[in-house]
Amino acid sequence: MAQLWLRRARQFAPDAQTAQGIAKDYQFLRKRNPWSTQLRFGITPSTNINNGSANTTTQLFGLPFEFQLDGEARALSGLQISGGFDTRYRLSQSRNAITFLTLSADMRTYVMSSAAKEQAPDAKGSDFGDASLRFGINHKRILSEGAMPTDFHLLFGQTWFNGDDMKNIIADSQFAQTGFSQSWAIGENDLISAGLTLRKDIYTDGDPAAQTVGISTRWAHKFDNKDRFAFGLQAANKTSDDPEKDYTSVSYTTNYDIAKPIYGMRFGFGANYATRDYDASTYAPGPREDRTYGLTMSVEMTKVEFYGFRPVINMEVSRNESSINLFDRDYSNLGFDLRSSF
Repeated sequence: MAQLWLRRARQFAPDAQTAQGIAKDYQFLRKRNPWSTQLRFGITPSTNINNGSANTTTQLFGLPFEFQLDGEARALSGLQISGGFDTRYRLSQSRNAITFLTLSADMRTYVMSSAAKEQAPDAKGSDFGDASLRFGINHKRILSEGAMPTDFHLLFGQTWFNGDDMKNIIADSQFAQTGFSQSWAIGENDLISAGLTLRKDIYTDGDPAAQTVGISTRWAHKFDNKDRFAFGLQAANKTSDDPEKDYTSVSYTTNYDIAKPIYGMRFGFGANYATRDYDASTYAPGPREDRTYGLTMSVEMTKVEFYGFRPVINMEVSRNESSINLFDRDYSNLGFDLRSSF
């Protein structure tokens, strides 16, 4: 309750000095409160709400002619409406260790555009919605003097999709995941981290289960002007008796965040590239290879604030090119979000 009252006080602070003092008081309370909760909500116009193909025809099963894709198999435009939360409770804390219980949930539904309704008249935006619920335990411990904490986690989850309509919510899969990560400070301005995850997915529709082993590493650098640059690499091997869930993947991400606002706007830029290779496919003979390219940009409005939250505009464009053109994908999204300013 004190944190809520401090956000109200921030809204009516008479000057910048008072507002900064309120932010420091809020951070002081947040560190001592065993509960921590983050809410998210977004409305995002998108050119591909159904993960549909960028093509109108495709070759399948190695046959020497083209199949016409129906409206629902091709990309549909519309609005994505999403919401979710992350909450955690601090179970214990000592000089060298801290343990949290975690709970998070997300839900997405869609509203089709007029063009999409004309392209797929029998479909509804809610047909493409989904939801997920995750709970687990997170333990951080300093294993040696002077080292940064090692982060261990155990996570369980359930996903659903909407089926034919919002009244027909169907359980899709359950998963269990465990892993750990470690960070190392290299001087004052560089941070390197690496991690390992193990995951198992069980599908409720009778599809074969899948196991995933993933590794990741990241380098983050802070410049003297407080700009930040980061480069990440992730690799995963997913195995399953279902060929569409059996693949190896590698992804590369870069981000550059500009610290100083420009005309009241703080900019962040990102680029990513990913490969995904399948040994076989049920849609064509031989292996399948996917390549994904993407660009992102975020704009935080630093001069606009409401109860300590600032609006953020997120833009994303990406393309997936596949050796089986049924899986060619184009995405263009423009999203709106709120970010805490302290």
